[in-house]
Amino acid sequence: MDVEKTNVLGDNAVNGRDSGTVETTLSAGEFQRLQEQLLELRNRNYELIEENKRQQNYINVLPSKSNDTLNFASKVISQCEYLEKQLKEKESEQKSSPTNGIYVISQCEYLEKQLKEKESEQKSSPTNDPSNAEGVKGCVDRSDDLKKEICHLKDIIAEKDALISEIEKLKEDLIAAKRNYDEQIAETKKQLVDVSTRLQDSRRCNEDLETSLRTKNEEIALLNASVRDAQQRAESSEADRALIQSLHKEVEEMRAQRDEWAKTRNEETAKSSQLTDEVATLRASLQHSEINWKKSFDKLRSERDELINEKEELLKTATSVESMGRELEECHTQLNELREKLQQTNAALDTANRAKEELLAQLAELQRSLQVAIDEKEMAVRSNEENSKLLNEQLFAKQQKLEELARTNEAEIFVVTSELKSANSDLEMKIKENEEKLKAKDQEMKIALKKQSSMVRELRRQVLQEKKRAEQAERQLDEVLGSIIYGGGGRHFRVGGSPSNSDHARGSAEPASSVCSWAFIADSDANSVHTLDGEESSCSASVLESDNAELIAKLALLQKKHSETIDHLNMLEEENVLLRKGISEKNELIAEWIRSRPLAGDLQSSSASPSMRLRRVFDMVRVDESAADIRDMNRRLQRMLEETLSKNLLLQKDIELLLEKKDGK
Repeated sequence: MDVEKTNVLGDNAVNGRDSGTVETTLSAGEFQRLQEQLLELRNRNYELIEENKRQQNYINVLPSKSNDTLNFASKVISQCEYLEKQLKEKESEQKSSPTNGIYVISQCEYLEKQLKEKESEQKSSPTNDPSNAEGVKGCVDRSDDLKKEICHLKDIIAEKDALISEIEKLKEDLIAAKRNYDEQIAETKKQLVDVSTRLQDSRRCNEDLETSLRTKNEEIALLNASVRDAQQRAESSEADRALIQSLHKEVEEMRAQRDEWAKTRNEETAKSSQLTDEVATLRASLQHSEINWKKSFDKLRSERDELINEKEELLKTATSVESMGRELEECHTQLNELREKLQQTNAALDTANRAKEELLAQLAELQRSLQVAIDEKEMAVRSNEENSKLLNEQLFAKQQKLEELARTNEAEIFVVTSELKSANSDLEMKIKENEEKLKAKDQEMKIALKKQSSMVRELRRQVLQEKKRAEQAERQLDEVLGSIIYGGGGRHFRVGGSPSNSDHARGSAEPASSVCSWAFIADSDANSVHTLDGEESSCSASVLESDNAELIAKLALLQKKHSETIDHLNMLEEENVLLRKGISEKNELIAEWIRSRPLAGDLQSSSASPSMRLRRVFDMVRVDESAADIRDMNRRLQRMLEETLSKNLLLQKDIELLLEKKDGK
């Protein structure tokens, strides 16, 4: 039926292709029919492949079973042959033992005759001699001993007869066991024949399946070609767009059905796993029974070896009749035990055969249930394959979109990297300019410090000179005041005449740096005399104090400016170090970002145009020369890099998920 169906579908496919060559477009119904036929053929192909695999697995398992049965049969045959050899040896021993018994019987009869003759002689010729009496007593004692020996020998002969009868019974039991083993071997041979016939049938089925698969593959190829032609025509027609939308809806419905089928499939897999566990337990029980049977056989072998050793000991101790009797009794007991063990082994074999039959019946039931589960699984697989085909088509379209996005993303990344490199070069140029400015400022600061140190020195020298002049003025004031207080009444209160030569030389050597110093020194060319009042002396002292205060204030301002310039230099150096660190970190981030650049881009990231990104970059690059603007620019660049890196990571995760879904399907 399946082959006829495939042939009909192949004819339909060929007719569809021929009609496609004539007609320009396909209708929606024909296109859907072709797709359904393709799906049915592909599902049937998968079913045939799975059935072929199952048949091959069954064929591979059958030789192992047949080998196990053959090995078991060969072991049984070897054990039977060994038991036959033992029987033959025992029979030969029995044949030799009767000859010894006959010899003993003949000796007993001879001794009885001698006893009778001696008794008759004693009765016929009675004597009263003490020597004769002693001889008669000795003969009587001997005769008694002989009688005892004869009785003992008769008992031994009776025991031997009993042992012979028991050995014959054991022989019959062994023959019956051998017949049972022969029957089992014949059954195993029949099973092997059945297995071989099944193998041949399965091989034929496999050949038929392979031929049908080939034909169906050819038909599928033809249908695929026709479907491709129909798809090309459908792409050119506007009516197919509505079909595509309906197909999308069907895809969503099939996804829901796929989820339901997946649930049912999981339940079926759980059931199949339970069935396989039950089969494994049954096989384990079979193996356990076989192991027990082998152990019982090993015990029988060990006991048989013990019997052989005991038999050798009996042959060695055949000289003493009493020991032989005891050994025969032991052999009798051991033979009874062997009988019991043989019966037990036969019962165990019967139970094992029954258990085997039960297990085979259970296996047949399990195979039926597995076949039902496999059929349901195949139906689920068909639906899953249909869904997977539709999903594959969607994935192919998405992959094309992703490739386009990846190309655009790569172009944008190249533009951004080039812009970042240019911005980096601009920043490096600005850093170099700032470094040069810093060097110039350092030199200016050094020159200013030198000037400040020289000015401080000059100011200190001037302060010392002013102190000396103040001291001289105080001395002159003291002298003038002293002359006024201790001088005559008719004199005028003024400094008369020219100053002394020492004062004139001292006044000429001092520089005219301060105006207040001239108030206390008279001019050498003008011979005028100035009167110094108390008001003039207080004015000169206040002027000196004000000059000193101004000098101290200037020194404080200079020191303050010096400390401020040093702090400004330290701040500039720290900002320079931070800028260098930020630039090095950004260079590393850019290098890592370029190395770990993703292959695909995101839809959201592609929405932003490259012109907007260029504007952002240029806005970020427009940086003032101050440190605050540079820090803001660094923060913006860091944010932009972090955003691009996070987007690329999200894109990589989405691509990996899509690839995993595709591989799983």
